[in-house]
Amino acid sequence: MAPDTCRFAALSYVWGTPESQTFGSTRSNSMDSAGNLVELKLPTENKLPTVIEEAMHLAHKLGIDYLWVDVLCIIQDDLDHKNFQISRMADIYSSAFVTIVIAGETGTPSPLPGLRRNSRKISQAIATLGQLTWAEALPRSIEAIGASKWATRAWTLQERVLSKRCLIFTESQLFFQCVREVWCEDTHAEILYQSAPMRVMNESSHIYHPMLEARTNGSFFRTYASLVNLYTKRALTFPEDILDAFRGIMNTLAQTHGTDFAFGIPTLSFDRALLWQPAKQLSLRPWQDSKQKNPSWSWAAWVGEVKYETEINNIRNIESKITWSRKRVLNDPMQKQMGGEYPLKALTFQTTTACFKVEQALEWFNIPGISNVNNHNSKDPLRYVVIKSPDNTPAGEVIIDIGMTRLPLENAEFILICKTKCYKRHVWLDCWGGRAMESYESKNPLFLPGAKPEKFFPKETKDWTYYKVMMITWVVGYAQRLAIGTIDQGAWESCCSEQKMIQLA
Repeated sequence: MAPDTCRFAALSYVWGTPESQTFGSTRSNSMDSAGNLVELKLPTENKLPTVIEEAMHLAHKLGIDYLWVDVLCIIQDDLDHKNFQISRMADIYSSAFVTIVIAGETGTPSPLPGLRRNSRKISQAIATLGQLTWAEALPRSIEAIGASKWATRAWTLQERVLSKRCLIFTESQLFFQCVREVWCEDTHAEILYQSAPMRVMNESSHIYHPMLEARTNGSFFRTYASLVNLYTKRALTFPEDILDAFRGIMNTLAQTHGTDFAFGIPTLSFDRALLWQPAKQLSLRPWQDSKQKNPSWSWAAWVGEVKYETEINNIRNIESKITWSRKRVLNDPMQKQMGGEYPLKALTFQTTTACFKVEQALEWFNIPGISNVNNHNSKDPLRYVVIKSPDNTPAGEVIIDIGMTRLPLENAEFILICKTKCYKRHVWLDCWGGRAMESYESKNPLFLPGAKPEKFFPKETKDWTYYKVMMITWVVGYAQRLAIGTIDQGAWESCCSEQKMIQLA
């Protein structure tokens, strides 16, 4: 076995289908009869996957004696060992001298492109005319890596962002990435600095490394929000792995910022982190008997891409409107409730609730900088829809999946999460459940046919105070999240609100 202080490389690749796995560590080949770890019994010739053999060959050429491969270093049929190793992902990938990444176009484990002759599908066309050498530009790192199956898998995100160095093999060329620079093989084109012939000069080609941002500028929430968005875009073979495949990132953020996590939501900025929004249509995550069902207030309970609105990183003076119980997350003994047979966790707190009318606007307009979910003709079921006060006055907006929620809702219940201020006022329009910034007025005076712009876009430079609210439904005495919305402070305070003790599951 490798000593604790050894220098080692780690391998990051797509496993492929279970049928394509020809070998892995099990209790029978990795443990003795007493359950103690022993030296792994390697398979006979030609049974070890080619991708692992080539990674071992590369590590040897780099002078690295040890290689960490999940399928070999994690005992696949030992749940305790697997959970322990999953909890150590942050330590493993951040401690590796280099991570070897196989970013192939398919999900089938394949040889390392470019490690051996004729192992690439893409070649670079080169021609010499006089004293000039002309070369076809190869795909940039963001294009080559982005086109790979590896970049679509959830487990590989933490392997990527937690590594301090990566050798990334793509179908077109090899990239080296560290926390400072990106280098590539594309050396034939004329460049400015002959002393650094392979350095990627174009900043847009750099591989995004959000964990570096967390360590340098201290913006915890912006980093967390970015990672959640990147992660939820990716796919899992087993949907119940949603938190396990994110655990290394959570552990790193916990160490660097002193926060705990409850079902993927950080206790640091907890109220703010409850305000995630769907970026695309979501569906409830299926669960197996061995896994605990996540509560509706966590993005981990849903399948699909989620985001934190752009404004969430620009708002200021966030003031929580929730009075938490002594234990924020309570164990809840519910069984066979909320449509499932799994124990849930409930948030228990006191806040203000109020009821509003929710309806889809009759007209929809595309506004620069606003998500296309406001397009009435879009096939996407997500919509910005109008929240109206009891007197039918527009009060705010909420993003709703109209495929799951029938509109209008005459008596939709909202709970107050926080109060905040925005740098520029958003203006609610009676005919549209969206928003327009003040600066939009002068550029588009004919936003509504025949309308006077000043009627809909009053000039106002002071901060606008508004509430972030959660639309809920009740099931057997417990609240469940439906959506997150925004309501004008005045509209909320003028309605018939009341204080309630909420158990949000």
